[in-house]
Amino acid sequence: TAAAAAAAAGISSDVDTVTCLIPSATISVDPGFSYSWSTLETTSSILVSPNASTLYQVTVTGANGCDTILDQNITVLDKIQISPHNDT
Repeated sequence: TAAAAAAAAGISSDVDTVTCLIPSATISVDPGFSYSWSTLETTSSILVSPNASTLYQVTVTGANGCDTILDQNITVLDKIQISPHNDT
């Protein structure tokens, strides 16, 4: 049924952690539904560049109007620490 299909929709992101080297993430939901993101976007995928760790939510609506809510957390690392390696 459409309700079961909406409930079975999956969410994923290309990265779970953003840094100064990887400043953004794409979050995607399975295609074929209606979408309402916490960012107010209505597409099946969104590009995010958070300044702080953020939980993104999307309401996925099946053909019969039944909803399911999915979420994806994107963690922000403030700094990357690089330590020199001495091979002597």
